[in-house]
Amino acid sequence: MDFGFNTSLSSKRKSGLRQHSKLPSVNIVLKSPQHIVERFGVLVPVLVEEAFSFSDKNVLITAKVSDCGYAWVVCGRRLYVWQFYIPHHANSPKLKRLPICHELKLPQSDLAHRAELVTVFLNKNSNFPSCIAVSPEGMVRYWSDISHDHCSVDEHVDLNGQECDSLIYVNGLGGIFVTTTCTVVLVQHIQGSYSHEVKCRLLRTPGSWLGGISKRVSSIFFGPMSSDQGNETRIIRLLSIPNIQQLHSVYVLAGLSLQKWTISEKTTETEQLLWSIDLTRPIKEAFRTNINNWDVSDYTEVDIWILDMQPDRDGVLMLCAGVNLHLNSQVYYAMASIHTNTPTPPVMPKDFLLLKLMGSYRDDSPGDSLNCRLIMSGCNAYIYNSKSIHVIKPQEEHDTLEFHNPNDQIFSGTMCSGKPLFFSRHYGLVSITSTSLDTSISFSAPVTSLETSFNDQSLAANNLSVYHMDPYEIYTAHRDTASQLKAAFIFHVKNQLTECYDMINTLFPSDVPLVPGFDGPLDVAIAKIAKDILDDIPAGDPRWTQGDHGTQGLGSSHSMLVLHQLIDKQKAFTLYLKFIKESGLWDKLAGLTVRDSHMTTIYFLSELAEKITASIVLKKLPVSVLFEDALEKTVRKFASETGSGLSRQDIFFREVSRVHEGILWLSKICDDVAHSAMGPIEVAAAVHEANSIMLAVFSEVIQYRQQNKELFSLTEVARSLKLEYLPWTASGGSEGVVDALMLQHSLTVNYGLKVTTREQLTNELLGDFVLLTDIILDGRKSHLTTVLPGGREKVLHKQYCSDRNKLIKPLVQEKAWDKAAMLAEKYLDFDILIAVCESTNNDERLNEYMRRFKDTGFPEFVYNWYLREGKQAKLLNRYRVVSGRVPEGQERLCTFLKSYPSLNWIQQTFDKNYAAAADTLRLLGEKETELVTRQKTIFSLCKLAKVAAPCDNGTENYLQEINNNLNLITYQEHIPDYVLQLYGFDAINPRVLHPKDIIALYTCTEYTDSTEVDFKRALDVTKFVNDEYERVELTLQIWRAALLRDSWDFPNLDSPLECLQTTLFFRLVDISIVLGSDPNTLLPQIDMLIDDPSLKELNENTNFQTLLKMGYEHFHRTQMM
Repeated sequence: MDFGFNTSLSSKRKSGLRQHSKLPSVNIVLKSPQHIVERFGVLVPVLVEEAFSFSDKNVLITAKVSDCGYAWVVCGRRLYVWQFYIPHHANSPKLKRLPICHELKLPQSDLAHRAELVTVFLNKNSNFPSCIAVSPEGMVRYWSDISHDHCSVDEHVDLNGQECDSLIYVNGLGGIFVTTTCTVVLVQHIQGSYSHEVKCRLLRTPGSWLGGISKRVSSIFFGPMSSDQGNETRIIRLLSIPNIQQLHSVYVLAGLSLQKWTISEKTTETEQLLWSIDLTRPIKEAFRTNINNWDVSDYTEVDIWILDMQPDRDGVLMLCAGVNLHLNSQVYYAMASIHTNTPTPPVMPKDFLLLKLMGSYRDDSPGDSLNCRLIMSGCNAYIYNSKSIHVIKPQEEHDTLEFHNPNDQIFSGTMCSGKPLFFSRHYGLVSITSTSLDTSISFSAPVTSLETSFNDQSLAANNLSVYHMDPYEIYTAHRDTASQLKAAFIFHVKNQLTECYDMINTLFPSDVPLVPGFDGPLDVAIAKIAKDILDDIPAGDPRWTQGDHGTQGLGSSHSMLVLHQLIDKQKAFTLYLKFIKESGLWDKLAGLTVRDSHMTTIYFLSELAEKITASIVLKKLPVSVLFEDALEKTVRKFASETGSGLSRQDIFFREVSRVHEGILWLSKICDDVAHSAMGPIEVAAAVHEANSIMLAVFSEVIQYRQQNKELFSLTEVARSLKLEYLPWTASGGSEGVVDALMLQHSLTVNYGLKVTTREQLTNELLGDFVLLTDIILDGRKSHLTTVLPGGREKVLHKQYCSDRNKLIKPLVQEKAWDKAAMLAEKYLDFDILIAVCESTNNDERLNEYMRRFKDTGFPEFVYNWYLREGKQAKLLNRYRVVSGRVPEGQERLCTFLKSYPSLNWIQQTFDKNYAAAADTLRLLGEKETELVTRQKTIFSLCKLAKVAAPCDNGTENYLQEINNNLNLITYQEHIPDYVLQLYGFDAINPRVLHPKDIIALYTCTEYTDSTEVDFKRALDVTKFVNDEYERVELTLQIWRAALLRDSWDFPNLDSPLECLQTTLFFRLVDISIVLGSDPNTLLPQIDMLIDDPSLKELNENTNFQTLLKMGYEHFHRTQMM
């Protein structure tokens, strides 16, 4: 793996270094061709100089320097603290050339105090820092103000004889120290009413990871405890990395074992040991793999150490050393990147870089080669010991800066104000700067993984202005939310996570209840910065930097090439997204007002990312006359002018957020060409050219959207807003591009496919048409997935289905079957799929679709399509068993046909289930109301099916009911056509009549040819009336109608019976008796019969009453006696 510079095993190269006592500048200490070592900050206080000069030689002197601008020296029980630098954002008093040195007294101890067990930190709203010191035995002393030595609080921690090793301060949490046996203790200072308190708590491990081991047993692992660190090979390191939501990750390194803790600021006793791992084997394996002559199978032959660790983007970066004493005493150094931001422990280093640094291991003095520490400053690594500093830069030879003064010693180092600082006993605070022009760059770039740090990130650091910007300057100069958030972003890029998260917690406290809404301060600031990154001017182009074009920003690039400016903006935007996610702001994002509607902020960010992709693709495309014309139209509305020496492409590609405007103009120009005097072939070629540009852009955009779907997935807060999302590729108007896509779609059909006769151009236009349709439908489909179920969703889906069919259908008309099928398969346009199969008479393809889309309702859609198109026979053929082969999907079709009895009885007949078929036909016949002939056929088939079915006890009754229905139909068929026509009925295709209607037609006065036979049929029809009351009324109406058929005016009543024989009424009585009617129930009572307004005139006729009564009397005497 190439990490950017030579990793061979050649001997190390030292720079020619000399002390510069005669140089004009008294600040320069050392100088090499690549670097300058110069004094930093103020001079070392006199008290410290005296301690260095006059202390007893047996007294251990140690010192540390912190990133907050304070340094301290421990000499015996004396602690000296002073401020050497004031950060831009600090509230400390003005620093003088000769600083005030505060002398504090450390707790009593039998072991030597060390600066590693002291930490100095700044409290909010305080002019002086506080300090925590821990004695090796575990006595904790806290000063709330270092200017008052007597105002301290002590707290003893019972460590059961363990020795304290090192102490760090975690902002917002307190101090954390660890013992040589890896017991971790949290020290928290509490502000009381009248005094300060200190609370110490041991962090308990679930199974006690060396924490419960006695001092005697622990020496087996780490050697005997001693305060002398010079010859010790045990290495204990503490590292804290702030996380989101006021959480902190604390790493404890003990030899080759690593612990990861998480501790929360919000509540007490919430620490959690996530995991602990032994890195012995993976680190040894990494050394063996990268060193050619270490071809060993026995890992016990190799000795390794982890010397130091620093925070990395994805975890921690470790400085390692290894030696194979079986071969020689040569010590190799390497850096290993361990991915620790996971709930499970890592099993192997993510990256491993063997350095071109070597040392010599001596058993009597191992510290000479192992007392090395690591500082990371962007892409550069600084490895130092007590006498030298090694500067490791990507793709360069390492530079070694040696301090030759025998009385000199490098105590410690840190990053402060973006520079690597070191505390020299002889020179005080010194910093290292590069002699090359990219001085600020190397000290500003972020810490990343090894592979990235020593390759691509170096070039990115040279181009992106975000690496060069001073967050403190932005923080102090601008107090608005967006500017403060910009400063936090730059801190994050520079890996100054403490400052970053402090600023974010101040702007958006995690303990404040989150109320999702629209256009909140966070969402507006996030969106503004994101858009600014896309639209920032290039930083290295003087045409932009001179004039009123604005100032360079987070997305500005030092590249002079437009394409690389766009790529750098994409890199800056990626860093910005990573910052939002890692800082916890992502989970707080809600919504914005975009394109006159509400949109989640996450989707807005995804659109900006897609527009960067679109811009890069556009720039990579070959020069096109159409696109150049579109640019000319587009940039007229931009604020920048070409008169300042800027080209149209310079102006257009600077404002990436407006890239869609170029697409809109491209389609308009293409439309103008289509309506110009150009020939059809030239127009078709121009349409294809515009299509090619759009398709290249949006195909890449769609691919980016699909690949990053998980990245831009909505959070719980965003989902709670329940918003629809219409992508910019599917939006209309001036802020979207769907109008341009639809116009190109139309032009491709009407001015391309329909006019061109060239086969190659036709094929190209067909390909364009398919991709255009795909892009349009993808946007519409994405929108539908965000619409909540309900009335609007149904309307939108119906409109989508209609538009989908219209968009794909031209391919069917052009007989591009495969292309039409491809789109229809992707977007589930079943109508198009069936049309393709039917047009090509490809039943096998249809069967394959029915298998593939069986879970999406396609089979049912096919069945309904057959019914809608009147192809019932083809539908039923899919059910028939041919040559003993049961067709696929028969059971599903059977279920479908149950909803269609008119076809279901045929399926039941195929199954030889004649009884079920009879029941289905009977149901159909009873429901039939349109055609009496059809009803007759149905009942006839029903009778036939029942006869064919096995007989049971109910068969006879069943057949009788069917016969009754057929008899009723027969009664209707005997009604003359002219009677039906007189009442508006269709005599050719008569509909099914109700029994009441049949009776009315038989007895109506218009039926002039009716006889007693017809009236007898009317009486027979009454038995088909189920309601008894209605049946009685209808019977009375029939007899009354019979009475009204005669005038009853007989001049001679000498032979009354002869007169009665001539009336229809009594002829009806006679025929009814002859045909077997029951005399007891045949005639109604005379009073009920004549009690009706229709018989009023007859009732006034005495002859009528006389004859009627005589007739009744005769009937009773002859028929009932």
